[in-house]
Amino acid sequence: MATMRSAQRSHLEELRRTWLFSACSTKELRAVASLCTPIDVRAGRVLIREGDLGGECFIVLSGQAVVERGEAVLGHDVQHSIIGLLAMIDDEPHTATVTAATDMYLLVFTRREFAALRSGDVAWSIEHRIEVIAGEQRDRRAAAARNEAPRVYMNRPVVDVPLPVG
Repeated sequence: MATMRSAQRSHLEELRRTWLFSACSTKELRAVASLCTPIDVRAGRVLIREGDLGGECFIVLSGQAVVERGEAVLGHDVQHSIIGLLAMIDDEPHTATVTAATDMYLLVFTRREFAALRSGDVAWSIEHRIEVIAGEQRDRRAAAARNEAPRVYMNRPVVDVPLPVG
């Protein structure tokens, strides 16, 4: 039982370090943590595939993932990144493939769990922050379509240079 409590405390602290959840109270974080499922992912696993409709999104607790469109590497998702958010919000196919570059530890939200987050019933601050992050990701998508460098945003870690793997 002590191990389970330690894991839950660790999830709460990691969620608190993720910008999306950083304004949540401990009570709200517990509610958020109850909605998601922690999973371990091995390097090489495809998390989302370009063209597929999003059915879940991920919060990166540890590890790195590479983001690719076609053959081009767009960047990397690292600790506290949110993967697959825009496809969940816009109900559109993923515009990139995200593959685990290292072993990863993730929190997974299904479409139903994400809808509960987005409603604002779990924590009022999340609803607005989801829209902020979605706007940033839409800007990145538009910049990529124009072959331009994306603007830099402070609330979502994205690494635009290849990271050493292995």
